[in-house]
Amino acid sequence: MSVAELQALWRLHLVDSRMVEISRRLKLYQPTAALRRELQAASEELARSEARVRSLQQEAKDIELQDRSVEEKIKRFEKDLYGGKVVNPREVEAIQKEIRLLKDQRGELDVRLLELWEMLPSAEAALEEPRRRVAELSRRLESEEAVLKRENQQLEEEYRQLAAARRERLEGIPQAWLARYEAIRQRQGGVAMADVTSEGMCGACGTTLPRATIEQAKAGNIATCQECHRIVYVWEGTP
Repeated sequence: MSVAELQALWRLHLVDSRMVEISRRLKLYQPTAALRRELQAASEELARSEARVRSLQQEAKDIELQDRSVEEKIKRFEKDLYGGKVVNPREVEAIQKEIRLLKDQRGELDVRLLELWEMLPSAEAALEEPRRRVAELSRRLESEEAVLKRENQQLEEEYRQLAAARRERLEGIPQAWLARYEAIRQRQGGVAMADVTSEGMCGACGTTLPRATIEQAKAGNIATCQECHRIVYVWEGTP
């Protein structure tokens, strides 16, 4: 293989490497993930606070209904008691006992209702901070996702351009070496070549390369790393 052919293969490798980088970035790059988790936590906190307010409000409504029901029962019993409808001493005593029990129950309901009325203002005020936090995080997430969307669109456009350029880079590469290159690329996550570092190591896996491998690459021949089996190439100035 001539130096020119190896350089053509290297130029193809540059395109492929960038395409792999773009693909990984589009798939794995999630700069808003932490913000989404933060928003989720704030939303859950807000939901708990709202649920508490609803629970207190519902309990207050239920107690008000119970209180009215107890009051109506007391009025009915008192009407029967003082209206002359009940004259039997045992029945009178039983009604009086029932009235006392109902009034005790009403007293307990009234105490609890007052407690709820005292608790509701602070519970409702506690909604302000989580609501503000959720609104702020939602705005930030919307803004950052808009930026991310633009970045992704730019990367996708670059990927399309590289895919078109790749077809041109195939020219000048012998089919036998191209087939070998593609086979390595499939096995190695899309990257089939690696540079030889100034320390004489494979730039992909860090394995120290034999001098003969480096000299072979310098001569423009196909040389591969004995560890990752990528084709290695030499930058100018590599010893």
